[in-house]
Amino acid sequence: MCSVEGCERPHKARGFCAAHYKRVLASGDPRPDEPIRAVKGIHEHKGYRFVPVPDRYRHLRTIRR
Repeated sequence: MCSVEGCERPHKARGFCAAHYKRVLASGDPRPDEPIRAVKGIHEHKGYRFVPVPDRYRHLRTIRR
């Protein structure tokens, strides 16, 4: 778990989760008092993560026969 009090995300590096570690790299402070914002549109179902696809990449999802 992340070493920041109240954060229950799994640790990535140096005892911090990915979000808090990025904050440490950027400013030297994990800023535990600021909430980590969630990315809109991402949801999980049965262990799979679904991410929104921008319109410019929709052609990659088409199935050619």
